[in-house]
Amino acid sequence: MGLKLNKISDENARREIEDNSDSISRRLAKLEASEDANEKLKHIGMLAELNFELGTLLYQQEAQKEEIIPRMRNAADYYVRFFPIRPEPKELETRFVGEFEKAIELVVCFGEKGLRRKLAGIERWQYNFPEYDDYRIRADYLGVEKRFVGEGVLDEAELQRLEDYCSSDRASKEERKFVLPKIQGVKAIVSCDQAALNRAITDLIEAHKWEALRRGYRLMCEGLICLPGMMLAQLGRERNMAATVKSDYLPLLLLE
Repeated sequence: MGLKLNKISDENARREIEDNSDSISRRLAKLEASEDANEKLKHIGMLAELNFELGTLLYQQEAQKEEIIPRMRNAADYYVRFFPIRPEPKELETRFVGEFEKAIELVVCFGEKGLRRKLAGIERWQYNFPEYDDYRIRADYLGVEKRFVGEGVLDEAELQRLEDYCSSDRASKEERKFVLPKIQGVKAIVSCDQAALNRAITDLIEAHKWEALRRGYRLMCEGLICLPGMMLAQLGRERNMAATVKSDYLPLLLLE
């Protein structure tokens, strides 16, 4: 019996694991055979998503980490291949900032460290288009985060601006619940404040749990693991800071 992390049933999870495994094999064959750049881009993007879904579903079904980690690592690899070759968006095209956010988190947690450098060079229009007001702050934050994890450079003034905004009455509920703890976590890592880091991770897990059980993540693989919390935990570990938060949404055993 699998972990009860959201509303994905064991039956559906097992079926999706089988379907995704088959889909990955087919996509790999199509990618190898394709000579069209747009088709290759589509296959690479789908392979990133399919591997992510497979990895999280295997975790939900309590598979061994030796089965889970390669899938998450593959997802990170494919995302790093996907975003840099994305062409300029078409007029009516939509690119959701959350996909790049997930890519950064996967690369930090499961990818080779050399992949991080590639994140910093990915242009904003490659992951956020058009510039909707609802996602502007989130995209602004990712501009800081990608350089921090990719180059080790932190724009402290911009991070402070974003923290001030997300702490104010102008911020949306989502910005306060999901962006603000990430900002506070990064600041805690830079200042080596382990207590503040664990508070930030706790806040992210609580927000994530609410989404997984009651809102948008109820039937989504994104609800099975709190990737933002995992990313902060991994960045903290690299600076000898321990994440002490206990949660099924935070499988620290997957971090190598």
